[in-house]
Amino acid sequence: GQCSTGTQQCCDNVTTADDPDAAALISLLGITIADPTTPLGLGCTALPAVGCQDSTPVCCENNNYNGLVNIGCVAINV
Repeated sequence: GQCSTGTQQCCDNVTTADDPDAAALISLLGITIADPTTPLGLGCTALPAVGCQDSTPVCCENNNYNGLVNIGCVAINV
């Protein structure tokens, strides 16, 4: 898989900033996201060599929240 904008991750949930669960989490973390359609990855870890087992492989632009919330995630094929 190619990932030119960030690092490859495995995320438990891929949603958007306007999802109620995601909105509550980013609010608790004090994260401001202007566009409610911004894709988010929740519960993300680094992509292991064997690929994602029970989660979605994504490429995320902003991984500054220790995998709890990753911003700008796009699904990738690995």
